[in-house]
Amino acid sequence: MDERNKFMRKCEACGKFNDKQINEIWRGCCYGLTIEQLKLVANPKFDEEQMFAICNGFDNGLTTNQVKVYAKPQFRWNEMFGIQDYLNKTGRTSLSEKECRFLIGIGEIDTDYIWRKE
Repeated sequence: MDERNKFMRKCEACGKFNDKQINEIWRGCCYGLTIEQLKLVANPKFDEEQMFAICNGFDNGLTTNQVKVYAKPQFRWNEMFGIQDYLNKTGRTSLSEKECRFLIGIGEIDTDYIWRKE
């Protein structure tokens, strides 16, 4: 059994995830995510839609550091997709919490700063 399958079995056995969350973790295994990436997805604080948004970021070529920008329980799935889209378009590898809040429309920031590429 490979490492991803072992990880999947541990997630199933731990009792912290519902069936929909388990399905999203399994989807990550099928996408070929690394164990490090799967650990980011398999957080019981995420619902299945958030887990899908995280897997989607990896599937679309974002790095682990880029996905970590929005892989936070306080962001809803649609907010995660908005941040993901910005990271894809700009190639940025990091954003502050304040920048993320601006991108999803709940904060104020200097727009000249946020649109400047790293």
